[in-house]
Amino acid sequence: MILVNGRVKFTDFTRKVGISKRRVHHKITDILGYRKVSARWVLRMLIDKMKVERRTCAKLLHKYEEEIETFFQQIVTRDNNGCTIMTQRANGNQWDTDTRTDDHPRNSKL
Repeated sequence: MILVNGRVKFTDFTRKVGISKRRVHHKITDILGYRKVSARWVLRMLIDKMKVERRTCAKLLHKYEEEIETFFQQIVTRDNNGCTIMTQRANGNQWDTDTRTDDHPRNSKL
């Protein structure tokens, strides 16, 4: 029932299975490993994709913390013709632009 409809309520289980709410709660949370999040039943364990995303985010946040002074001093943009890198000068008022074109133009996807 949980796999088909994540918004199933305890009362639906008790009616269908014929056991108490307490036993239903025990079986769903302790045995199956589900928990309620925003009125939906979700697994407690992270799937592999979620773990990779969390590691990637953690690495980016760590990199940002290390380079916080220079993080916003460089902007990289891409279009069909190539890549433009804009670097802020030391005085902070002007930007240097370096445009690199690709040999094989492609659609830019963000």
